Amino acid sequence: MTELTQFIIDTYKTRQQLIQNGIWRGELYKHIKIINSHDRSWIWKTLLLHSENQEDINDNDHNNNNNNNNNNNNNRYITNESQLFDSLNNLVAVPLISAKPTSQNEKDDHDHDDNNNNNISLPFTPIKRMVQIGSKGIRKLTPKETHSHPLATNKNVTESSNNNDEDYGMDISDTLEIIDLDLSRLIVSPIFEEPQIHALMRRIMFNYLLLDNKKTQKDISIMDQTYRYRQGFHEILAIIFLQFYDSQIETTEISNNNEQIKFVLFIFTKLMVPLQSIFYIENRLLEWQDNIFIKVLKLSSPQLFSILYPKPSSSCSNKNSHNNLIWLIRWTRLLFLRELPLQDCLIIWDHILTFSYPLDSMVACLIVSILITVRKTLVEIHENDEMDNDDLIEFMLQFDKRVGVKRLDILKICELAGLLCESWESGHWKDLSRVVIRYINQNEMDPNRKRLEDKLKQRVQRSMIK
Repeated sequence: MTELTQFIIDTYKTRQQLIQNGIWRGELYKHIKIINSHDRSWIWKTLLLHSENQEDINDNDHNNNNNNNNNNNNNRYITNESQLFDSLNNLVAVPLISAKPTSQNEKDDHDHDDNNNNNISLPFTPIKRMVQIGSKGIRKLTPKETHSHPLATNKNVTESSNNNDEDYGMDISDTLEIIDLDLSRLIVSPIFEEPQIHALMRRIMFNYLLLDNKKTQKDISIMDQTYRYRQGFHEILAIIFLQFYDSQIETTEISNNNEQIKFVLFIFTKLMVPLQSIFYIENRLLEWQDNIFIKVLKLSSPQLFSILYPKPSSSCSNKNSHNNLIWLIRWTRLLFLRELPLQDCLIIWDHILTFSYPLDSMVACLIVSILITVRKTLVEIHENDEMDNDDLIEFMLQFDKRVGVKRLDILKICELAGLLCESWESGHWKDLSRVVIRYINQNEMDPNRKRLEDKLKQRVQRSMIK
């Protein structure tokens, strides 16, 4: 048991205390500068797998304190998500996909092989060895047809394309090929270059896609289902997988550790289900921007709203809205992985995984909080006569390079996001601007003025004591 895990057990008697004090008040991050992956995986399991009847997160840990076998410790996770968690006991193996037979003899051999390989997982297959993808041997990266512009805001167009947008998908052959391609390009860690890790990630992703299909395609065979995989899923999964990866354990042992794989899939599912439904479906992303993000931004900071969403000219009424979607797509779908250092992203994910607030509101408030933090830079760019809206979009897409992200106080950003969420979700919308003004006054006050105010407060306190 690590120092941080022991600190959590000794300090927080309930899961709610861990959430409120450890995460939202930042006590965990003051105790240790960087939370290692072992501790973070333990924290995430504690956040998402908890008892309905008792909130005590340390009773079972004390009972297992002298037991070094991690598998035995997992019995403490009696979960209010037990139906989902228990359903992951038997993961489905990725089916073998081969070239379509061209003769009757080949077809008979193919059917015989399929019958003998129902439970065999396909190992990592380099893209260059894949053959005859689809009926014409063409690799398809997107659905066959697009019925409307994906960023159209016309109400009639949006409503007519609603079903097509949500029913996007690919057959199993194309899906597995694109998953292989995306996994082979992961650069977040060299472990993903290992064939066994690649095959394991592939299996986890395939089982998530099966879970996603469970309500709509449960009566359709695995080989005939349509899979709704999108680029970006693999990066989210990679970050979660890394929190459970132990470099001291052999890769074969990791692949055979079904309990850890189950935890990875569970956490990935808990995060991806709302993430996918809100941000990976274009018409819902548009609705989120119009109904949540724009409103939160305008109420929190009219100045920033006017910069990012200036009054349009008559010739291009929707241009600015569409331009902002260019960067919002990446910020939302990857949960800031491209914009912030990984350790900052993980702290944000800690807050998100408390599910203290709905994901759509939380992400909107996080983005607004980041914009508030760098608002001076945005104002300077806006006031430069040579810069237009396109320059602002470029700034947002190159946020990590254009802003000194190391100087961002991610804990204060999360704190501000939480306060904004609280006001937004409670319907106290007028409080949003007050929250922002108070945050700016506390964090951007001139040091000399702050020192004088502190002295004045101390004098007032001393006079009251007398």
